[in-house]
Amino acid sequence: MLRSPLTDAFVFIGRREVAQVFAAAFDLLRDIEIVAVTGSGPDWVVHGANTLRGRSLEEIQWLRLGDDGLIAEVTLFIRPAPAAIRLFARIG
Repeated sequence: MLRSPLTDAFVFIGRREVAQVFAAAFDLLRDIEIVAVTGSGPDWVVHGANTLRGRSLEEIQWLRLGDDGLIAEVTLFIRPAPAAIRLFARIG
């Protein structure tokens, strides 16, 4: 499951839906830099920085692992808000 950083109205469920969202984002965000990874047990956080059309964009991915050790849930936090809105408008 992937929770939208913009609204609770959008939740993407299943590998296929989540993969489609990430694939569309990676097409737009080609200069992703992983700044930090931290966590333990089932909770991990990835901090990334990149640009979208020349404007800075930062994201935090809060990853919750399932009992099988695979990612079961991703909650995204993106700032600044205008960049997040621009990104998701381009993704559709």
